[in-house]
Amino acid sequence: MNRHAEPVVDPDTLMTPEDYEAVKPYAVVIEWDARDSIFLATVPDIRGCRTHGATRTEAAANAEEAIASMLATFADSGAPLPEPRFTALDDAIDSRAALRSA
Repeated sequence: MNRHAEPVVDPDTLMTPEDYEAVKPYAVVIEWDARDSIFLATVPDIRGCRTHGATRTEAAANAEEAIASMLATFADSGAPLPEPRFTALDDAIDSRAALRSA
């Protein structure tokens, strides 16, 4: 998913542009589940936030909706929002830097 692309508001969802902005900091891990023939999407920073889709794109879109829903639930209950901490970008940047210096 391109983090810099403008969000496309799906008329079949209730997500607003503000919802899309709120979910941006949260990483989504997408893995193929051969047993069920689906892509699983997990949000490491939000316990229990998981979904799936028939394609990577569908799993990513479903994950964005799941994140927005979980954040709304936290806000409605007065619970603090989980801090986004997980990122694979640091590892990727470190790996690229190591390759350049070799």
